[in-house]
Amino acid sequence: MVLAVMHEADSTAVKRWLDEHWATLTLLLDVSAGMQEPMGPDPAHLVSLAVEVERPAPPQLTGDLLEDARRVTGLTLDEIGRATRVSGRAVAGWRAGTVPRHREAFLQALRSIGLSLVGGLGAPGVQRWFLSGSPSRLDRLAAGDIEGVAAEARAYETSPAT
Repeated sequence: MVLAVMHEADSTAVKRWLDEHWATLTLLLDVSAGMQEPMGPDPAHLVSLAVEVERPAPPQLTGDLLEDARRVTGLTLDEIGRATRVSGRAVAGWRAGTVPRHREAFLQALRSIGLSLVGGLGAPGVQRWFLSGSPSRLDRLAAGDIEGVAAEARAYETSPAT
């Protein structure tokens, strides 16, 4: 079973539904991945919110580290910039293979973790996954918690969402 997360990215109705149900869906994913004890509604009831869909095709990779990380995560230049404490304009300057050496490990981890999730969630779902939490998984990754964020992504491999 695969959770349909923004499969129709241009659909206002899908976006509205996700905005209304995101907390429930996140709870379902966390409970199914064993990261959180069920609270509130019976998790079996939450499974009824999932629908089977065809898995989205992973984005075509280009070999450019920044572009590939953006394609698999759906993150904007500004979102990557905020996480790395630079402007989106500065991140845009990293295109065409000019990523500063001290940012390479972050972008490689972002791309790798994104690749592990994009086949089940699609790029928009991966974007929401990285931006959720407090602190967000993206901020944790930028702070160096590569193993912790990667472990959370691995927990999703056997969940109904992926």
